[in-house]
Amino acid sequence: MGLKELLFEQDPNVQEMNNENIDTSDLDYLSAEETVDATAPDMDENKIDIISESYVQNGLEDRTKSIFKVEDILSTLPNELPTEQKKVSARGTLGIFGLSPEIVIEDGKTRCQVLASVFAQVENQLNTSIENSEAAIEEHKKAIAELQNEIATNNEQLKIYRTDVDGEVERITKLVDFIKEERGDDVG
Repeated sequence: MGLKELLFEQDPNVQEMNNENIDTSDLDYLSAEETVDATAPDMDENKIDIISESYVQNGLEDRTKSIFKVEDILSTLPNELPTEQKKVSARGTLGIFGLSPEIVIEDGKTRCQVLASVFAQVENQLNTSIENSEAAIEEHKKAIAELQNEIATNNEQLKIYRTDVDGEVERITKLVDFIKEERGDDVG
């Protein structure tokens, strides 16, 4: 059950929840096309609490006048209390704090829009970083392939040189053995 439903859907038997003067037409904020200009937290840090940092960066760190007041109020109510009575209690208790459903709903809408904007910025930043890393990997793969080719070429060249040198040493050894005097004098 969403916030809108919790605060505004009413049981026909509950008269205290008269919503006729409340405009709920713009409360579908999770799929809203509206955007806000939000400041994303610095993503250069390894791990950040993106939610808390987003709230701080966008002036939403005060929970006392926010949608979270509803959560605080609900946490004080007995679990066994029917949902409709929880709604009535929550709405009534908001007034004690100088709040109204409209104020906290607007705060919730703003927070969702800020988080959507922040996520879009962070997603863009991280996708760019991922693309750059992937491009660097491809460049490194090319460099690795070139180095592997160079190693293979050098190994082949070593084999050729080894064959040439071994052949030349064998040739010289045969000539030395041929020219040696019979009495065992070594050419030195």
